[in-house]
Amino acid sequence: MRQATPTRSKWIWIDYVYFLLFLLGIYFAFLNIIPYERVIAALSSTAQDSLWTNIFSNIPIIKDIGNFIGKTIIWTMGASMWAVIQIIETLPIVIFADDLLLETIIRTGGKNKFEINDNDDPVMKTAKKIYNRLPLAVIRNLKYAQIFTYVFDFMLVITVYPPIQGGLADFLFAIATGNYAVINGLNLALSVITLFACEMIALLIIYSNKLVLLYKQSRGLI
Repeated sequence: MRQATPTRSKWIWIDYVYFLLFLLGIYFAFLNIIPYERVIAALSSTAQDSLWTNIFSNIPIIKDIGNFIGKTIIWTMGASMWAVIQIIETLPIVIFADDLLLETIIRTGGKNKFEINDNDDPVMKTAKKIYNRLPLAVIRNLKYAQIFTYVFDFMLVITVYPPIQGGLADFLFAIATGNYAVINGLNLALSVITLFACEMIALLIIYSNKLVLLYKQSRGLI
């Protein structure tokens, strides 16, 4: 009598690692929203001192509802700001980790170019130049945007987690002179985590996913 072959489990040990990395990414996402929430709260602090707030601040129910709505709006704006920054910082990493997308970019990047003639209309010349630069110009501009966003993100983060008493110049001077004792190690670590945690987790998730596929292919699971 022929024995029935056992059903292969779709989940293997590396799937759980991948899932834990996904949960870790969600945790750091919520953790990293805090600096942006604080910046939005600082920028909107003048609105809290408005005449409307002063009039209704002594009415408990309205005050509580207003505080809840205000905190929700601030958190939402901070989360949106964080999401836009992280997308710009992470998108080039995702693009360069995608084999098929890179192959498409290479193929289309070497496509036939339009010849630009002297008698072309100026608008036509501009259109041809833009087309001839695609899609490499898109990737190049994304890299420029990533660098600019990292600089902006760094300046924003150190205002929330200042690594030293003073400004950026004091921090750079302390590094240049080797006076590391004045640097706040905890705030510096929080700044680094806020800047690079999501990107590192994104890389781990991408390569873990590739490893999962290769492992399953080697075991005949897919």
